[in-house]
Formats: sequence, structure tokens, C-alpha cells
Amino acid sequence: MGSLSRLILSHNPLGGKIPESLGKLGNLFALELQGNGLSGEIPKEPTEAKNLGIVKLSENGLSGEIPEGILNLENLKEFDVSRNELSGKIPRYKIKLSASSFAGNPGLCGDPLAPCNN
Repeated sequence: MGSLSRLILSHNPLGGKIPESLGKLGNLFALELQGNGLSGEIPKEPTEAKNLGIVKLSENGLSGEIPEGILNLENLKEFDVSRNELSGKIPRYKIKLSASSFAGNPGLCGDPLAPCNN
């Protein structure tokens, strides 16, 4: 699976956590897992998946905070975690993202959503 560049498993009855091992796929460019029953946190660091350009994790039951590293991947072009159960402050990011990328997570705050109450 080392040469896998796209993992598109959207709108399937998948459950459980996102495997940490996906972060070891060095050639992975697109990770599209939206519309499943995934839960737990987004893995902290996609350690070797430096080529990730598309990350679509919307419409799941993901919780916890968004890891800072994932929003600062050099090749990241698309990112969507809308309609989950994420919380906390959105980490700083380099690319242009709209509020729709984060919408439907009542616990999230910070640019481009409403400011956090400190």
C-alpha cells in the first residue's frame, strides 16, 4: 500500500477510528472519508503523508481538536471537517479556507468561525 495515492471511501457504513497507519502512507494525496460513521479523534500527525493535498472528513462523528499539523501540510489544497463533533480553537493554517469547511461543529471556534471566548 506504499504507492497508494488516493483513498476514497466516502458514504460507506465505516465505523471506528481513523487508523494512525494512514499517516505512514508517503504517497497519499487524497484522503476522502466523508459520510461514514467514524468516531474518535483525527490522528495527531500525518507523519509521513507529506503529499496530502485533499482531506475530506465531513459528516462523521469525529471529536476532539483539529491537529495543527494537518492544516499546515505543504501540499494541502482542500480540507473539510464539517458536520462532526469537533471542539476547541481552529489551529492557524496557510491556505484559504471558508467557514463551510468547519461548519456543523458547535464546539469549534476561531477564524474563520466566531472568535473563541477566553
